[in-house]
Amino acid sequence: MGARTHSPLSVRLMLALLAGIIGAVVTGLLRVVLQRTVRPSARQNGSRHILEYGVPMRSLGVAMLILGGVFLYAASRSSPDQRLFAWLVCGALAASGLYVFLEVFLVRVEFDESFIYPFSPWRGGRQIPWSDVVSCGFSNVNQWLVIRTRNHGTLRVSIFLSGIGSIVERLHQTAHA
Repeated sequence: MGARTHSPLSVRLMLALLAGIIGAVVTGLLRVVLQRTVRPSARQNGSRHILEYGVPMRSLGVAMLILGGVFLYAASRSSPDQRLFAWLVCGALAASGLYVFLEVFLVRVEFDESFIYPFSPWRGGRQIPWSDVVSCGFSNVNQWLVIRTRNHGTLRVSIFLSGIGSIVERLHQTAHA
């Protein structure tokens, strides 16, 4: 009996599957570890409660930005026949890294007795009266609170923001008032 050989395509498919499985496991573990670093209570500054990403999430943001730079460098070093594909894939990965970086450094949510003050590079700063909140739900897929308002759109609050417990408590108070 001869030795069984695998075609180069089947080996590549097996490696791609293995890489996907490893990536899913690492992502799941990282999510669990990062979620354990989130403080349930918000930091206070005067009358305002401040929800913000902590040092572990910000470290992830820096790592993602650096990794994005590595991907762009790798694309620039690819062979000419693979360059377009490399730039598309690595450019998308670098853009994702930039998104994470901007998210963890520029997004925060503040609130007091009268208003919610979300800040983000995507929508700027807003001032939402608690009386404008019409519903609150949770997205299992995206892992964030979804706060719908009458006149100010939808506010999405990540569970990775330290202080998430404080706004959930305030939402319960508002719902029962």
